[in-house]
Amino acid sequence: MNVGGPAWQVSVLTRGLPRHGIENILISGEVEAGEADYLELQDSNLPVVRLAGLGRSVRLLGDLTAFVSLIRLMRAERPDIVHTHT
Repeated sequence: MNVGGPAWQVSVLTRGLPRHGIENILISGEVEAGEADYLELQDSNLPVVRLAGLGRSVRLLGDLTAFVSLIRLMRAERPDIVHTHT
């Protein structure tokens, strides 16, 4: 996750929601070259599933790989809510 407000916000939610009985899974892609990674700099112990191919730039093979991985995760976890950021 690139460094910024959304990364901080999602890390707080990921850690805080279980205290209220809400299970959650954080899925993140790859940061672009030249971007800092929030998880490495600020919160390396945050439980996160990293998806290869998921990133900001459009890359046909990477996007397809990430899409298939997301479908598999959705089928395995059967979430009630999916919240996304780009």
